[in-house]
Amino acid sequence: MTKEITINFLQHRRDFRKLFMYFMNRLKPENKKLIKINFLMTDKLDFNWIKSDIEIDVVNFGGTLWDNNYYKKFMYALNQDSKYYVTLGEDLFMSNHVWDYMIENRNVLDDGQILSLSPVINIGVPTCDLFMEDFCTQEQIQEIHKIFLKMDFNQTCSKRWDIYEYGILNKHTINAEKWEPEEFAKTLATVNTELKGVHPVRFSYEAQRLLCDFVLQNVPKFIEKQNFSIITPFRPYLCNEMSLMRVDVLRKIHDELGFNPYDEVSINNYREQNNLTYAFVKKGYSLHTLFAYVSRSDPAVWERTRLEELEMHDVILKKSQEYNHFDLSL
Repeated sequence: MTKEITINFLQHRRDFRKLFMYFMNRLKPENKKLIKINFLMTDKLDFNWIKSDIEIDVVNFGGTLWDNNYYKKFMYALNQDSKYYVTLGEDLFMSNHVWDYMIENRNVLDDGQILSLSPVINIGVPTCDLFMEDFCTQEQIQEIHKIFLKMDFNQTCSKRWDIYEYGILNKHTINAEKWEPEEFAKTLATVNTELKGVHPVRFSYEAQRLLCDFVLQNVPKFIEKQNFSIITPFRPYLCNEMSLMRVDVLRKIHDELGFNPYDEVSINNYREQNNLTYAFVKKGYSLHTLFAYVSRSDPAVWERTRLEELEMHDVILKKSQEYNHFDLSL
C-alpha cells in the first residue's frame, strides 16, 4: 500500500537508529499509518532488533565516502510513490510530538507558496536562533551570542571554501556589538554566491557543543509536547539537515536545475527564483550533533567528536526512557 509520506533515514558510518526508532514508535497510531521509513544504508547493520508497526524498508548502497552514495540514496527516495518526502540526516533527533505535528500539518505545502516545513534545530542553518529563542535561558543565549560576535568569516568559510564574498557578513559579528539574526539574514541574501549555508554556528565547535549540552541538560523540555505553531520568518537559505517537502516539487527542481550530487543549492535557487517561503515549526525542537565542518577538520578531531555524538544519542535515549517511566520500546 502506498504511503503518503516517506521518511528517508540517511545512514553513513554511524548508528543512531535506536533513538530514531524510539521516537517513531511513539507516534500517534493514525500518523504511523501515513508513513513509510526507508533506511538508506552505507553500512550493513542488523535490523532484527527493530519491532515496529510502521512500514520499513532497508536498502544498502555501500560506498566509503558520503558523496559516493548520496545521489543514489537521494534518487531512490525521490522515485518513491508518495506525495511528501523527508530526508533525515542520521545524526538528527526530534521527539515524536514534533514528528506528529509536522505530519498533521503537511498540507501547508499544498498552497504552492511554502517550499518546505522544518523543525527548529539547535545548530541548524538557519534555525539555531529560532531554537534558542524558545529553548534556552537568556544567560545561555548571551553566552552563544558572545561566540557569534567573535566569528571572522574571512578566516573560516571564506578561507576553507575560497569564497571571499562572505567577508561582508563580518559587519554582524566581529564588527558588531550585538548579534541580530534578522539583519544577518538580510545581508546573507545579498552575498554574491550560490552557497549561502553560512552562519556563525556552523563554524564554531564551541557554539555547537554548548547548544547540544543545553539540550542534554534539559531533555524533558526537548521531548515534551509544546504549543507548536508554523512560522515563516525570512531566511534566504536552508541548510537544515531535515525538511518535509512535496515529491512532485522536488522532481521538478531536479529536472530543471539538477543535483551535483547534493540537492541543497538547487532547492535554494528554486526558492529564490520563484519567491517561495521556508516554514518552520516554532518550538519544534530538534538536535543535530555536529556539523562536518568542525567534526572532520582532522582525523583526531573526527574520532573525538564521533564518540561525543554517540554519547549524545545514548544520553537522550536514556533520559527519554526515564522520563517516560523506563519505556524501553524501540
